[in-house]
Amino acid sequence: MAYIRPLSPSDKEPLLHIFRETAHADLKAGGDQILNIASYIWCRPYHLLAPGTSFVIDDGTGRAIGYILSVVDTAAFVSWYKTTYLPYCHTQGMDPPEGQPPSWGEDLAGALRALVWNPDEMLHKENPRLLEEYPAHLHIDILSECQRQGWGRKLMDVLVEELKGRGVKGVHLGMAGDNAAAGKFYEALGLERFGEVMDGGKSGEVGREEGGGIVYVRKL
Repeated sequence: MAYIRPLSPSDKEPLLHIFRETAHADLKAGGDQILNIASYIWCRPYHLLAPGTSFVIDDGTGRAIGYILSVVDTAAFVSWYKTTYLPYCHTQGMDPPEGQPPSWGEDLAGALRALVWNPDEMLHKENPRLLEEYPAHLHIDILSECQRQGWGRKLMDVLVEELKGRGVKGVHLGMAGDNAAAGKFYEALGLERFGEVMDGGKSGEVGREEGGGIVYVRKL
């Protein structure tokens, strides 16, 4: 019988499988190379740096079939990322592209590599209230065959209890702006759009970032 448990060191390969299977369509369209680079941004650092605040759905045989990855303090996470994770990326050959970072449209692989090496993006410096009120952040992904069974809410409930116990007052996440289904899912988990327009007023939409992404938040 499936159940929720803390992330363990042996979950690396199952996590990567879940990430690849649930990745945004644009990343999947790029093939294995793009999915591998993207995993260095949105999956691998949490397995290495934040196992204490990350949880998986175990199918009952030890195999993870869904996860919620989280950090208590995004600013502290960025610091650890720079001192611990980037040297690891270098050993894996995941170095940044030379020169100015390319745009996503002209060189997706290069743009993703540049993002691996720019963790300050997570600090949202142009919108400081976000981390002041919602210092934690999360990523949640569940294999398609296990979706619509209540596991998302169960993962969120476990994480919220953990974060509250650590004195965290709020959590946030970012998503692709064209992923309407994900937005409905996050809202069902008690999140809502961050209450500021984040793209300099271009869209007029609260929670909308430069580049089109959307930030969701939840007070704890």
